[in-house]
Amino acid sequence: MHVEQVVLLPSKPEAFRKSSVTDRPGNWGELYDQVLKTARVEILRLPEGQEGYLEVNRKLLDRGQQLARENGAAAEALVIWNGNSRGPDDVTAHFLQEAQSRNMTVLEISTV
Repeated sequence: MHVEQVVLLPSKPEAFRKSSVTDRPGNWGELYDQVLKTARVEILRLPEGQEGYLEVNRKLLDRGQQLARENGAAAEALVIWNGNSRGPDDVTAHFLQEAQSRNMTVLEISTV
């Protein structure tokens, strides 16, 4: 489809892999590594931990809306998760809520 893949990370790829990929149930490490081989990776150098993750969410949505405007399209958000928020610190739930607050169409794909 000739779509550029860009991965926005709050920290170095290795640190992010350890703190937010391989610490989750399932075998996400191999997929993460595979995606990074073909994508352009942008390290945003944001605060460590929760605030950095939330800021990546906002910047990712900003980038999507900017690209949509440039191409005369509507920005949409894709959320791939189990559909259950772990609570106020759930970064995926934050992404979903942030997209909805921007009146974006959201497509949810279940991992269960």
